[in-house]
Amino acid sequence: MTEGAGRGAAMAAAAAAAVAVVVLGGCTAGTSGETAVPKPAGKGPTQSARPGGEVPDGDVPPVRLPIDAYALSDEGIALVARAGAKLTQDCMKGFSLRYEPPEVPQDAAATENRRYGISDASLAARYGYHLAPHPDTAPAGRLTAAQSMVLSGEKENGERAHTYNGKKIPEHGCAGQAAYQTRARYRAEDAAAVASDIDTRSFQTSLTDEKVGAAVKDWSACMKEKGLTYGSPLESVADRAFTGAGTASDKERAVAVADVNCKARTGLVARWMSTEAVIQRDLIQKNRAVLGKLEDAQRQELGFARQVLQD
Repeated sequence: MTEGAGRGAAMAAAAAAAVAVVVLGGCTAGTSGETAVPKPAGKGPTQSARPGGEVPDGDVPPVRLPIDAYALSDEGIALVARAGAKLTQDCMKGFSLRYEPPEVPQDAAATENRRYGISDASLAARYGYHLAPHPDTAPAGRLTAAQSMVLSGEKENGERAHTYNGKKIPEHGCAGQAAYQTRARYRAEDAAAVASDIDTRSFQTSLTDEKVGAAVKDWSACMKEKGLTYGSPLESVADRAFTGAGTASDKERAVAVADVNCKARTGLVARWMSTEAVIQRDLIQKNRAVLGKLEDAQRQELGFARQVLQD
Protein backbone atom coordinates (compact mmCIF):
# COMPACT_ATOMS: atom_id res chain seq x y z
CA MET A 1 0.00 0.00 0.00
CA THR A 2 1.50 3.36 -1.03
CA GLU A 3 1.56 6.45 1.19
CA GLY A 4 -0.65 9.54 0.83
CA ALA A 5 -3.46 9.12 -1.65
CA GLY A 6 -3.04 5.37 -1.68
CA ARG A 7 -3.57 5.19 2.07
CA GLY A 8 -6.65 7.42 1.87
CA ALA A 9 -8.13 5.33 -0.91
CA ALA A 10 -7.49 2.16 1.03
CA MET A 11 -9.21 3.52 4.12
CA ALA A 12 -12.18 4.67 2.08
CA ALA A 13 -12.53 1.27 0.43
CA ALA A 14 -12.17 -0.55 3.71
CA ALA A 15 -14.64 1.80 5.35
CA ALA A 16 -17.28 0.99 2.76
CA ALA A 17 -17.16 -2.63 3.85
CA ALA A 18 -16.68 -1.78 7.50
CA VAL A 19 -19.81 0.35 7.73
CA ALA A 20 -21.79 -2.84 7.27
CA VAL A 21 -20.15 -4.45 10.28
CA VAL A 22 -19.03 -1.50 12.37
CA VAL A 23 -20.70 -1.53 15.74
CA LEU A 24 -23.65 0.78 15.88
CA GLY A 25 -23.50 0.62 19.62
CA GLY A 26 -26.87 -1.12 19.80
CA CYS A 27 -28.44 2.18 18.88
CA THR A 28 -31.70 0.54 18.00
CA ALA A 29 -31.99 0.08 21.72
CA GLY A 30 -35.73 0.12 21.65
CA THR A 31 -35.50 -3.27 19.98
CA SER A 32 -33.62 -4.76 22.91
CA GLY A 33 -30.55 -5.70 20.97
CA GLU A 34 -32.37 -7.32 18.07
CA THR A 35 -29.76 -5.81 15.79
CA ALA A 36 -27.09 -8.26 14.76
CA VAL A 37 -24.47 -5.62 15.12
CA PRO A 38 -22.09 -6.33 17.90
CA LYS A 39 -21.96 -4.29 21.06
CA PRO A 40 -18.94 -3.18 23.14
CA ALA A 41 -17.68 -6.03 25.25
CA GLY A 42 -15.14 -4.17 27.31
CA LYS A 43 -12.55 -6.92 27.19
CA GLY A 44 -8.80 -6.43 26.83
CA PRO A 45 -5.75 -8.67 26.50
CA THR A 46 -5.54 -11.29 29.22
CA GLN A 47 -2.96 -13.78 28.00
CA SER A 48 0.77 -13.35 28.56
CA ALA A 49 2.00 -15.05 25.42
CA ARG A 50 0.84 -15.14 21.80
CA PRO A 51 1.54 -17.12 18.64
CA GLY A 52 5.00 -16.34 17.32
CA GLY A 53 6.28 -15.60 20.83
CA GLU A 54 4.72 -12.14 20.96
CA VAL A 55 3.84 -10.49 24.23
CA PRO A 56 1.12 -7.83 24.61
CA ASP A 57 2.48 -4.29 24.34
CA GLY A 58 -0.23 -3.01 26.68
CA ASP A 59 -3.98 -3.04 27.10
CA VAL A 60 -6.39 -2.02 24.36
CA PRO A 61 -9.19 -0.05 26.02
CA PRO A 62 -12.80 -1.14 25.54
CA VAL A 63 -14.69 0.90 22.98
CA ARG A 64 -17.03 3.23 24.83
CA LEU A 65 -18.66 6.13 23.02
CA PRO A 66 -21.26 8.73 24.09
CA ILE A 67 -23.99 7.22 21.92
CA ASP A 68 -23.74 3.99 23.90
CA ALA A 69 -25.72 5.71 26.65
CA TYR A 70 -28.76 5.38 24.40
CA ALA A 71 -28.50 1.59 24.05
CA LEU A 72 -29.26 -1.17 26.50
CA SER A 73 -26.19 -2.58 28.20
CA ASP A 74 -25.25 -6.22 27.74
CA GLU A 75 -26.71 -6.87 31.18
CA GLY A 76 -29.92 -5.09 30.23
CA ILE A 77 -30.30 -7.14 27.06
CA ALA A 78 -29.77 -10.34 29.05
CA LEU A 79 -32.35 -9.18 31.62
CA VAL A 80 -34.96 -8.59 28.93
CA ALA A 81 -34.14 -11.95 27.33
CA ARG A 82 -34.70 -13.76 30.63
CA ALA A 83 -38.02 -11.96 31.09
CA GLY A 84 -39.06 -13.00 27.59
CA ALA A 85 -38.12 -16.61 28.33
CA LYS A 86 -40.23 -16.59 31.49
CA LEU A 87 -43.26 -15.11 29.71
CA THR A 88 -42.92 -17.67 26.94
CA GLN A 89 -42.77 -20.51 29.45
CA ASP A 90 -45.79 -19.18 31.36
CA CYS A 91 -47.77 -18.90 28.12
CA MET A 92 -46.96 -22.49 27.21
CA LYS A 93 -48.08 -23.63 30.67
CA GLY A 94 -51.43 -22.03 29.90
CA PHE A 95 -51.84 -24.63 27.17
CA SER A 96 -50.69 -27.41 29.55
CA LEU A 97 -47.50 -27.73 27.52
CA ARG A 98 -44.09 -28.10 29.11
CA TYR A 99 -41.42 -25.81 27.68
CA GLU A 100 -37.84 -25.35 28.83
CA PRO A 101 -36.40 -22.19 27.27
CA PRO A 102 -32.67 -21.95 26.60
CA GLU A 103 -30.64 -20.63 29.49
CA VAL A 104 -29.74 -16.96 29.10
CA PRO A 105 -26.31 -16.28 30.66
CA GLN A 106 -25.64 -12.84 32.12
CA ASP A 107 -23.23 -11.96 29.32
CA ALA A 108 -25.30 -13.49 26.52
CA ALA A 109 -25.33 -10.23 24.57
CA ALA A 110 -21.63 -9.49 24.91
CA THR A 111 -19.41 -9.80 21.87
CA GLU A 112 -16.22 -8.18 20.68
CA ASN A 113 -16.63 -4.61 19.50
CA ARG A 114 -14.97 -4.42 16.09
CA ARG A 115 -15.59 -0.77 15.42
CA TYR A 116 -11.88 -0.18 14.88
CA GLY A 117 -11.07 -3.76 13.98
CA ILE A 118 -10.29 -6.52 16.45
CA SER A 119 -9.05 -5.50 19.90
CA ASP A 120 -9.22 -8.54 22.18
CA ALA A 121 -5.86 -10.33 22.32
CA SER A 122 -7.33 -13.45 23.91
CA LEU A 123 -9.90 -13.83 21.12
CA ALA A 124 -7.28 -13.02 18.49
CA ALA A 125 -5.00 -15.76 19.81
CA ARG A 126 -7.83 -18.26 19.82
CA TYR A 127 -10.02 -17.37 16.82
CA GLY A 128 -7.93 -15.00 14.70
CA TYR A 129 -10.31 -12.77 12.77
CA HIS A 130 -13.16 -15.27 13.01
CA LEU A 131 -15.99 -14.48 15.39
CA ALA A 132 -16.12 -16.38 18.64
CA PRO A 133 -19.00 -18.89 18.72
CA HIS A 134 -22.23 -17.74 20.33
CA PRO A 135 -23.76 -19.69 23.20
CA ASP A 136 -26.38 -22.26 22.25
CA THR A 137 -29.82 -20.64 22.15
CA ALA A 138 -31.83 -23.69 21.13
CA PRO A 139 -34.64 -24.81 23.45
CA ALA A 140 -33.69 -27.54 25.86
CA GLY A 141 -34.89 -30.83 24.39
CA ARG A 142 -36.69 -31.60 21.15
CA LEU A 143 -40.09 -29.93 20.71
CA THR A 144 -43.19 -31.94 19.94
CA ALA A 145 -45.44 -30.85 17.08
CA ALA A 146 -47.87 -29.34 19.59
CA GLN A 147 -45.15 -27.44 21.43
CA SER A 148 -43.73 -26.09 18.20
CA MET A 149 -47.15 -24.99 16.97
CA VAL A 150 -48.12 -23.14 20.13
CA LEU A 151 -44.64 -21.66 20.50
CA SER A 152 -44.53 -20.26 16.96
CA GLY A 153 -48.22 -19.89 16.17
CA GLU A 154 -47.76 -21.87 12.98
CA LYS A 155 -48.68 -25.35 11.82
CA GLU A 156 -46.10 -27.64 10.27
CA ASN A 157 -47.25 -26.54 6.80
CA GLY A 158 -46.63 -22.88 7.66
CA GLU A 159 -50.28 -21.94 8.04
CA ARG A 160 -51.45 -19.85 10.98
CA ALA A 161 -52.45 -21.96 13.99
CA HIS A 162 -55.49 -20.44 15.68
CA THR A 163 -56.30 -22.81 18.53
CA TYR A 164 -54.95 -25.71 20.54
CA ASN A 165 -57.33 -27.86 22.57
CA GLY A 166 -59.98 -25.20 22.16
CA LYS A 167 -57.81 -22.32 23.45
CA LYS A 168 -56.79 -19.43 21.21
CA ILE A 169 -53.10 -19.32 20.32
CA PRO A 170 -51.58 -15.82 20.38
CA GLU A 171 -50.64 -14.38 17.01
CA HIS A 172 -47.06 -15.49 16.31
CA GLY A 173 -47.40 -17.93 19.19
CA CYS A 174 -46.20 -17.73 22.76
CA ALA A 175 -42.72 -16.70 21.62
CA GLY A 176 -44.08 -13.86 19.50
CA GLN A 177 -46.34 -12.65 22.27
CA ALA A 178 -43.42 -12.57 24.71
CA ALA A 179 -41.25 -10.73 22.18
CA TYR A 180 -43.92 -8.06 21.82
CA GLN A 181 -44.43 -7.72 25.56
CA THR A 182 -40.75 -7.36 26.37
CA ARG A 183 -39.35 -5.68 23.27
CA ALA A 184 -41.53 -4.57 20.40
CA ARG A 185 -43.94 -2.39 22.35
CA TYR A 186 -41.02 -0.37 23.71
CA ARG A 187 -39.60 0.52 20.35
CA ALA A 188 -38.97 4.21 19.84
CA GLU A 189 -38.26 3.75 16.16
CA ASP A 190 -37.80 7.40 15.19
CA ALA A 191 -35.43 8.04 18.10
CA ALA A 192 -33.57 4.78 17.49
CA ALA A 193 -33.08 5.78 13.85
CA VAL A 194 -31.57 9.08 14.95
CA ALA A 195 -29.20 7.33 17.36
CA SER A 196 -28.16 4.85 14.69
CA ASP A 197 -27.56 7.66 12.22
CA ILE A 198 -25.38 9.52 14.74
CA ASP A 199 -23.37 6.37 15.34
CA THR A 200 -22.81 5.78 11.63
CA ARG A 201 -22.11 9.41 10.76
CA SER A 202 -19.59 9.85 13.54
CA PHE A 203 -17.63 6.84 12.34
CA GLN A 204 -17.66 7.98 8.73
CA THR A 205 -16.63 11.51 9.73
CA SER A 206 -13.81 10.19 11.91
CA LEU A 207 -12.26 8.50 8.88
CA THR A 208 -11.35 11.93 7.48
CA ASP A 209 -9.92 13.31 10.73
CA GLU A 210 -6.19 14.05 10.75
CA LYS A 211 -5.69 12.63 14.26
CA VAL A 212 -7.30 9.34 13.23
CA GLY A 213 -5.22 9.33 10.06
CA ALA A 214 -2.04 9.73 12.12
CA ALA A 215 -3.06 6.92 14.47
CA VAL A 216 -3.81 4.63 11.54
CA LYS A 217 -0.47 5.49 9.95
CA ASP A 218 1.34 4.56 13.17
CA TRP A 219 -0.55 1.27 13.38
CA SER A 220 0.24 0.48 9.74
CA ALA A 221 3.94 1.19 10.32
CA CYS A 222 3.91 -1.12 13.35
CA MET A 223 2.38 -3.89 11.26
CA LYS A 224 4.95 -3.30 8.52
CA GLU A 225 7.71 -3.86 11.07
CA LYS A 226 6.22 -7.32 11.55
CA GLY A 227 6.24 -7.96 7.80
CA LEU A 228 2.50 -7.27 7.36
CA THR A 229 1.19 -4.69 4.88
CA TYR A 230 -2.20 -3.22 5.74
CA GLY A 231 -3.28 0.38 5.23
CA SER A 232 -5.69 0.32 8.14
CA PRO A 233 -7.16 -2.09 10.73
CA LEU A 234 -10.34 -2.07 8.67
CA GLU A 235 -8.39 -3.79 5.92
CA SER A 236 -6.94 -6.50 8.11
CA VAL A 237 -10.28 -7.44 9.68
CA ALA A 238 -11.81 -7.68 6.19
CA ASP A 239 -8.92 -9.61 4.62
CA ARG A 240 -10.53 -12.28 2.43
CA ALA A 241 -7.77 -14.69 3.37
CA PHE A 242 -9.22 -14.73 6.88
CA THR A 243 -12.96 -14.41 6.31
CA GLY A 244 -13.85 -17.82 4.94
CA ALA A 245 -15.65 -20.63 6.67
CA GLY A 246 -13.87 -22.92 9.06
CA THR A 247 -11.44 -22.29 11.88
CA ALA A 248 -8.57 -19.84 11.92
CA SER A 249 -5.17 -20.99 10.72
CA ASP A 250 -1.97 -20.46 12.68
CA LYS A 251 -1.03 -17.68 10.27
CA GLU A 252 -4.38 -15.93 10.76
CA ARG A 253 -4.06 -16.08 14.53
CA ALA A 254 -0.51 -14.74 14.38
CA VAL A 255 -1.58 -11.82 12.17
CA ALA A 256 -4.56 -11.09 14.43
CA VAL A 257 -2.36 -11.02 17.52
CA ALA A 258 0.11 -8.71 15.77
CA ASP A 259 -2.85 -6.49 14.85
CA VAL A 260 -3.98 -6.18 18.48
CA ASN A 261 -0.42 -5.69 19.74
CA CYS A 262 0.08 -2.84 17.27
CA LYS A 263 -3.16 -1.26 18.47
CA ALA A 264 -1.86 -1.47 22.03
CA ARG A 265 1.58 -0.11 21.13
CA THR A 266 0.28 2.85 19.11
CA GLY A 267 -2.78 3.61 21.22
CA LEU A 268 -4.89 3.52 18.07
CA VAL A 269 -8.18 2.62 19.73
CA ALA A 270 -7.92 5.30 22.42
CA ARG A 271 -6.89 7.95 19.89
CA TRP A 272 -9.62 7.06 17.41
CA MET A 273 -12.24 6.75 20.14
CA SER A 274 -11.45 10.15 21.67
CA THR A 275 -11.74 11.82 18.27
CA GLU A 276 -15.04 10.15 17.48
CA ALA A 277 -16.41 10.94 20.93
CA VAL A 278 -16.05 14.67 20.20
CA ILE A 279 -17.99 14.24 16.96
CA GLN A 280 -20.72 12.25 18.70
CA ARG A 281 -21.18 14.70 21.56
CA ASP A 282 -21.87 17.48 19.09
CA LEU A 283 -24.43 15.39 17.21
CA ILE A 284 -26.06 14.21 20.44
CA GLN A 285 -26.44 17.77 21.70
CA LYS A 286 -28.26 18.71 18.51
CA ASN A 287 -30.66 15.77 18.91
CA ARG A 288 -31.00 15.54 22.69
CA ALA A 289 -34.79 15.95 22.75
CA VAL A 290 -35.54 13.03 20.45
CA LEU A 291 -32.87 10.87 22.08
CA GLY A 292 -34.60 11.41 25.41
CA LYS A 293 -37.51 9.38 24.04
CA LEU A 294 -35.13 6.46 23.59
CA GLU A 295 -34.00 6.72 27.21
CA ASP A 296 -37.63 6.74 28.38
CA ALA A 297 -38.44 3.65 26.31
CA GLN A 298 -35.46 1.79 27.76
CA ARG A 299 -36.41 2.63 31.34
CA GLN A 300 -39.89 1.28 30.75
CA GLU A 301 -38.55 -1.83 29.03
CA LEU A 302 -36.15 -2.66 31.86
CA GLY A 303 -38.76 -1.87 34.48
CA PHE A 304 -41.21 -4.28 32.91
CA ALA A 305 -38.55 -6.99 32.62
CA ARG A 306 -37.68 -6.68 36.32
CA GLN A 307 -41.35 -6.86 37.23
CA VAL A 308 -41.81 -10.05 35.20
CA LEU A 309 -38.84 -11.71 36.87
CA GLN A 310 -40.03 -10.70 40.33
CA ASP A 311 -43.53 -12.11 39.89
